[in-house]
Amino acid sequence: MPVQFTINSDPYEYPEGWQDVKLSRFMDSLKQIPEKPAALIAYESCKTAEEVSKCFVEQVKPNYAEIFQYYLEYVHFWTGIDKEFLGSVNGGQVQIQGPGIPRQAKALWIEKLYIQIRNNFINSQTKAAANISDTIEFNGETWHLPTKHLTKATVNEFIEAAQAEHIAANMGDQLQALPKLLCIFLRKTKDAPYNPQQMQREPLFMDMTMDKVWNVSFFLSKLSEKLSKDFLIYMGVLRLNQARHKFAQV
Repeated sequence: MPVQFTINSDPYEYPEGWQDVKLSRFMDSLKQIPEKPAALIAYESCKTAEEVSKCFVEQVKPNYAEIFQYYLEYVHFWTGIDKEFLGSVNGGQVQIQGPGIPRQAKALWIEKLYIQIRNNFINSQTKAAANISDTIEFNGETWHLPTKHLTKATVNEFIEAAQAEHIAANMGDQLQALPKLLCIFLRKTKDAPYNPQQMQREPLFMDMTMDKVWNVSFFLSKLSEKLSKDFLIYMGVLRLNQARHKFAQV
């Protein structure tokens, strides 16, 4: 359930985790939330207190105007609060109900809210990674992920699998491909063969919540090594058969 909070007694909310976000909303976020500043990426990547302190002085402080603008855009998108209004709110006016943030955030409350929303997503994604399943309940039906995707596959299926595996292996840079990955891999029956008509289901999957979408992503990452090995084996067998065919014609 979304986390509730108020500003001057007016109610607002933000996602408690990816279970509160549909794929369509996530795809909108890729277009509407600006690219995260390099200084903030570096700061959030720090592993030790010494690294945090050094990065804050060298990168965060001199670039804080850009970073704060990112906080503003991020909070605006996930709460729906007008950006101009956000910039005018005093932290003492905010009453946030939820773990991790004081009920009255008296300073830098937009930054605190950004951190809470971001942490909610990280925790939710970690939970999804720890509970990977080859079935997903969605739209009143059970959808299956193929566990024997390359068994007795046709050439086209191998090509499709290799392309999807490549996308899955580079998921961090290929988030725009998530709807197509769902179309390629989710089947009505276990290990059903790939059908090009599956690609027409993209509008249907836009209503899927992101906790289920990440399940597919993590499942594919886990399967990717096997896909790569099986594809190489298949290509080796194909080349061997071609060589045998040429030899038989001599």
